[in-house]
Amino acid sequence: MEVRMSTFGSQRVLGRAVTGPQLGWMHPSMRDLLIGHLMQSEMERRRFLKRCGPEGFALAVSAAGGATGERRFPLLRTQGDWDAVQTRCESLVQGAERETLRSLSEALSEAVGALNDDEVDGLEGGRLGNLCRTFTRAVKAHLDGTVIPLELIRSYIALTVALEPLEPMLDLRTTWDSVAPSTEQALHEDDVGELEEWFELISLIWSVEPRLLRQLEFKSVYGPYWWTVSMLSRAH
Repeated sequence: MEVRMSTFGSQRVLGRAVTGPQLGWMHPSMRDLLIGHLMQSEMERRRFLKRCGPEGFALAVSAAGGATGERRFPLLRTQGDWDAVQTRCESLVQGAERETLRSLSEALSEAVGALNDDEVDGLEGGRLGNLCRTFTRAVKAHLDGTVIPLELIRSYIALTVALEPLEPMLDLRTTWDSVAPSTEQALHEDDVGELEEWFELISLIWSVEPRLLRQLEFKSVYGPYWWTVSMLSRAH
């Protein structure tokens, strides 16, 4: 049986198919009982980590569980637990919906942010860093060559900037092709409202991978019109 919890309470450097009944919601008190049981049973904990869904993964890396927030990474008690969740991480990314990937990325970012300076350089920080790298590399392999929502791009950037050395940026060429207008569109005032996504994508690329704008010949294609386009955007 796989227990999947759909709901549950509550910038640093650093398988096989599941069958059987699934539980989509769990009362917080029952959730705490489950966590307590899994914390005490290595066999059941390892089984859970190998089969958990996105919500279970987020629970495993949660940074403030328990009645007083003392349960950080409650299901990651040994190196074997970290190995299991790292393997499961790769499986979860494959075929996942964009929103699920964004949620997982944010869960990992919260986990990184919960570490203090000493912990970042310690054993726990190293384990979490390895998990984050596994996740970002799997996400990049899964999403490169596709149209990627801006919210997911932002969450990926937020997570990767916490890793040293930095992980490669997502390939945003296909995303660019899906939102970049022709120069005629860019100069038509009525279309400016539809260009907001493009403006935001430009800002994201400029902040983390400005070389891509050079490869896209942004300056030569849009340079002569950019002042007009930016003024129209501000007026809009």
